[in-house]
Amino acid sequence: MMQKTHRRFQKQHGRPALQLENNPMFRKTPVSWQDSSFVCIAGAFLMLGVALFAIIGIRTAAAYNDPWLLWVPLTLLALSTGLLVTLVIRLSRQRKSED
Repeated sequence: MMQKTHRRFQKQHGRPALQLENNPMFRKTPVSWQDSSFVCIAGAFLMLGVALFAIIGIRTAAAYNDPWLLWVPLTLLALSTGLLVTLVIRLSRQRKSED
């Protein structure tokens, strides 16, 4: 059964099934979109906004004098700051490699 399918494919397309092409269309590895400078800068600005929002949340939660209200904005601040730092490091490495 399997041999018939392979023979039929070879007759229709002129080459055996699952054979790699000798002359590929793309010779360079494509750059992933999440590594582009634009996406890193946009993400950094977004994380800066989230960090400012978290700081406002910390000030608001502190006004209620309840420590249980602080965990959400503190977690948000920690995560957004960590991501902001990694994006800035990635951008600086990209700038160094371009020079």
